[in-house]
Amino acid sequence: MRIILLLALAFFMATPAVAEDQVGYYVPVSLTVGESSPAYAPLGNDIEVPIAAPPPQRQKTINEMVEEAQQQAADRFKLTKAVRQVMSAIKQVESKGYPWALCVNLGGGRYYSIYPRDYYEAAAYLGVLKTDNIDIGPWQVNYSSLGKPFGFKKTDLLNPYVSATLAAYTLGSEIAANGNTWNAIGNYHSRTLWRKIQYVNNVKRVLRKQGYTVE
Repeated sequence: MRIILLLALAFFMATPAVAEDQVGYYVPVSLTVGESSPAYAPLGNDIEVPIAAPPPQRQKTINEMVEEAQQQAADRFKLTKAVRQVMSAIKQVESKGYPWALCVNLGGGRYYSIYPRDYYEAAAYLGVLKTDNIDIGPWQVNYSSLGKPFGFKKTDLLNPYVSATLAAYTLGSEIAANGNTWNAIGNYHSRTLWRKIQYVNNVKRVLRKQGYTVE
């Protein structure tokens, strides 16, 4: 028995390694009576081996989705690094980054804000509010001037990927038309001079808090 075992070991040591592209799963061959250790053979096509399912991926939080949406939208419209920073600051000024923020504009500079607890509550508000002059989502995209003309429903603007795309489009368009100026950034909010100045000052304040040097 000892001689047979030594010969078997010599055989396996002399056998060339299996090429990497030929390596498969290995399963033990059924033992026969008297065998003291299992032999191993390559997995054949007629043998099924249960493969463990991959662990479920963690779903993104809404805040992670907002950040991802912003990055994708900025990439799509080829916003520069500086403009991307401004877009982040605008999000803070507009809604403090709150994904479900709503602002109902009443005209004459009057408005009221709503901070629903979740998507469903925000959608319920949008279902009963009669006006289209509503700012929606992290970048407070106005439904009347941006969402509706592009054929979106109000609830579509609760989708951060839609909201970010429209916000990046608006900001990028203003900068393309007016250059990298505070005037262009102010136009994101309003074309009324005093409102624009106040808005730009708020954006500058956020940028300074984030550690950027602002002139």
